Amino acid sequence: MSEFTSGHLMLSAHRETISRHIRNEVITIPLNHKWAAFFTPNDQYLEYEDAPSFIYELSKDAPVLYFCNFGDHFWGYRIFSAGREEAYLRFTYELEEEALVEFYKAKYPTRDILALYGEAYDEVHAAFLEQGGLKHAKQVLFQESHVEAFRLFEVPEEQIAKLRGMLTANNDSTGDQKFDLVDQFKACIGMEEMSYLRYDQLLEQDSEPEGDIIDAYVFRSGRSK
Repeated sequence: MSEFTSGHLMLSAHRETISRHIRNEVITIPLNHKWAAFFTPNDQYLEYEDAPSFIYELSKDAPVLYFCNFGDHFWGYRIFSAGREEAYLRFTYELEEEALVEFYKAKYPTRDILALYGEAYDEVHAAFLEQGGLKHAKQVLFQESHVEAFRLFEVPEEQIAKLRGMLTANNDSTGDQKFDLVDQFKACIGMEEMSYLRYDQLLEQDSEPEGDIIDAYVFRSGRSK
């Protein structure tokens, strides 16, 4: 079964700030000794311009890391601090196809997108590659990743350097290797346990998850408003 993970992390020392800002349904768990994780019904916003307003407010007290992993499609993160977004990454496994569609729409704005998948595909794809479309898409992919922002979560400089080498357009991982990148990322910042976790899945468990349920009321780089 493909993974579907979506939620937020904060340093464990800042866990108590969550309940001061989120008055809707929220599930918090101690992910490990370093991280606390929390989950809400509004966690699937990686591809949207704006995060929920409570995330910006919460980040004024302590930095927030949003993380999602949608199995065979994409994974990514957003970092918030002092009421602002500091970093963003959406790593898609369908980068070439997504970029090709955007290339086609820009080149032939009046044509139906379905025409791309007919006889025109080979010609358009060749032009896309010749004009550096894939190279440009890789550069755009990482342009807001800002790995230095992980210093907000006390990630050591050695690990920051590893992230910098990992999350770059020069990373030529192909085939199954590209699916390993998310696990390498999680290991680098010590959040390996953030897997197969999301609000509805935790809510449906027969027993309460470890931690507290706080009761209150039961292509910018591929993004849109």
